[in-house]
Amino acid sequence: MENSDLKDKLEVILKTDAATVSRTDVSLRDILEAIIKHRWIIFAVTVMCVLTVAIVGTLFSPHTGQVTAMIEFNFDGIEKGLDPYGKSFDVSKIKAPVVIDMVVKSLELDKRGISADLIRTNIRIEPVIPGGITEKIKQLEEAKKQNIEGLQNFTYYPSVYLISLDIPKDSGVDKLGAIEIMNEIIKQYREYFYLNYSDRNVLSNALVSIDYDEYDYPEITDIIHGQLDIITSYVSAKQRESEAGDFRSKQTGLAFSDIVKSIDVIKRVDLSKVESVINEYNLTKNRDRLIGLYQYKVRMAELENVKKEDESRVLNDALNKYERQKNIIMMPNMAGEQAQTAGGIEIGSSDKYYSELAGKAADAGVNARNSFHSAEYYKQRIDRLVNGNVSPELKQAGEKYIVSLLPGLKDKVESWIKLTNDTVSEYYEMQLYSTAMSSISPAEYKGIVNKMSLPVAAALGVGLILGLLIAFLREYWARSAAKTTGGA
Repeated sequence: MENSDLKDKLEVILKTDAATVSRTDVSLRDILEAIIKHRWIIFAVTVMCVLTVAIVGTLFSPHTGQVTAMIEFNFDGIEKGLDPYGKSFDVSKIKAPVVIDMVVKSLELDKRGISADLIRTNIRIEPVIPGGITEKIKQLEEAKKQNIEGLQNFTYYPSVYLISLDIPKDSGVDKLGAIEIMNEIIKQYREYFYLNYSDRNVLSNALVSIDYDEYDYPEITDIIHGQLDIITSYVSAKQRESEAGDFRSKQTGLAFSDIVKSIDVIKRVDLSKVESVINEYNLTKNRDRLIGLYQYKVRMAELENVKKEDESRVLNDALNKYERQKNIIMMPNMAGEQAQTAGGIEIGSSDKYYSELAGKAADAGVNARNSFHSAEYYKQRIDRLVNGNVSPELKQAGEKYIVSLLPGLKDKVESWIKLTNDTVSEYYEMQLYSTAMSSISPAEYKGIVNKMSLPVAAALGVGLILGLLIAFLREYWARSAAKTTGGA
C-alpha cells in the first residue's frame, strides 16, 4: 500500500514539472528587454528598407519631381456636368494643343528643348471628390449588391480638379521653372476658357481692319455702316444682360450705354458728312464698275422682294384658313352647345402654332418692304451716276475733301472697335466669368523624394515589423539554446 501511494506521488510531481517546463510565459518586460537588447538590429533593418526604397525610386524614376495646383469651376451647369453653353463640359481641354502651344510660346520653352508634346504627355487631371460624396457612393455600391431599390441612381459631377505636371529628368527644369510652367498652363487655360465660352470672338472677327483703298467711296461708307451696326447690335445685347447692370470697365472707363451713344454720334455726324459729300458730287473711283454693282444689287433686292411677298401671301392665306382654338368656361347645369348659346363664356386660347405663323407672316411682309426700298435706293444711285452733271472741277474738289476726311473716320472707327473689344473682354473676365474658373491653391513643387513620401512611409512600417520579427526570433533562439544547455 505504501509503495502504491509513493508511486502516485512521483507521477504527479513528474507531470507537474513537465507541464512547467513545456510552458513558456512571456511578459511585457520580456518583450521590452528583447527590443532594447536588439534595438540596433531593428534600427538597421528599418533604415535599410527605407534607403532601399528611396534609392531605387530615385534611380529608376523618369522624373525629378512634380508640380501640382488645384482649380475650381463655378458657373451655372457645372453641377450637371455642363459647360456655360449647356453642352457636356470637357475639363481635359486644359491639355488642348491651343493651350499648351501658347504656354510654350509665352515662356519660349522651345528654345530650351521643351516641346508642347512633352508637357502635354506629363499632365494629369484628377477630380477632387468630397468625403461625403465618396461615402455616399460606397453606400450606393453596397445597396446595389443587396439589390436595394431607390438608392441606385446617383451621379456626381466634380467642380474641383487637381492638375499635376511631372517633370522629366532630361528636361532641365528646376523647381522655379516647374512652378512657372504650371502657372502659365492655368493662365492660358483661363484665357482659352474666357474666349471659348464668350461670344466676344464674334465681334473681333467681324470688325477686322479693312484697307479702304481697295474699295470705292460709296462702298467704304457701306462697310463702315456695317461695322458700326455690328458694334451697336452686339453691345446693345450685352447691355440687356442682367450681369451688365452696373458694369463699367476700369480699363476704358466705359459702360455699354456709353459705347452705343458714341457709335450713334459717329453715324449721325462723321459718317453722314462723308456720305453727303459722296452723294452730292457723285464721287466714284470707277463709275462703270459702280453702276454694274448697283444694278446687281437692284436685281438681288427685287428677287428678294418677290420671294418675301410670295412667302407673306402664303402665310397670310394659311392664317385666314386657320381656325383658332376656343376655350369655353362652362356655367353650372350647362353643357355642350347649350353653353355657347345660353351664357357660356368664350375665351380665346393662346395657340402657339398660330402665334408663330402670324410672326413669320409679319416678318415676311417687313422683309418684302425692306427689299423693295433697297431696290429703289440703288436705282436712284444709278440714276445720279448716269444723269448727274457735276463738273470735273467740283468732283475733284469733293474727292480731295473726302480723301482728307477718310483717314480720320477710319482711325475713329478702329479706335472704337478697340475700346469695345477691351470693354467686352473686361466684362467677361471681371464681371460675367470672374469666378467661373479660379485657382484655389498655388502651384506647389515636390521633388522625387518628397513625391515618394507614401512609399517611404510604407517602407518604414515594413522595416520596423521586419526588424522586430528578427529581434524576437534571435531572442527566442538564444533562450531556447540556454534552456537546452541548462537541461543537458
